[in-house]
Amino acid sequence: MRLNKLFRNSVLFCLLLFGENAIAQLNTYTFEKLDSLQKIEERPVFIFFHTDWCKYCLAMEQNVFSNDEVIELINNNFYFISFDAEQKESVTHDGETFEYESNGVNSGKNAIVYKYAKNNGEVSFPSLVFLWKSKTIYQENSYLNKEELIQILTKISNL
Repeated sequence: MRLNKLFRNSVLFCLLLFGENAIAQLNTYTFEKLDSLQKIEERPVFIFFHTDWCKYCLAMEQNVFSNDEVIELINNNFYFISFDAEQKESVTHDGETFEYESNGVNSGKNAIVYKYAKNNGEVSFPSLVFLWKSKTIYQENSYLNKEELIQILTKISNL
């Protein structure tokens, strides 16, 4: 009996201590799941193209995508895809398959990056792309702080 009470109190303590962080978690999806998700509920798609070596990408992951207001706006209004631009596995989206394209030794990008994240013929990171019905409606190829992103998320979610 004492062990059950100790277990119950430990669980309650953990919920109080970690409960806020456990609730605020960003829902992420894959390109492959989008078609079936859009059939259930049409939403804009928010793609965060990043790389492992991009310090601005890492800063956005740590400082912006961890913000409760950002998480709530994204989870309630968008299908969010966090995509490693250097992913070597092929990706299928909208009936098209995108392969990894090598451009040197241990260097390259998945072709889907060129389709959606290219700006003035160049790809830079981080790249934030918003799609509606597979068409780009907004693109930003730079670091955004949480206030800037909240402003953009709010405008697009109100379209």
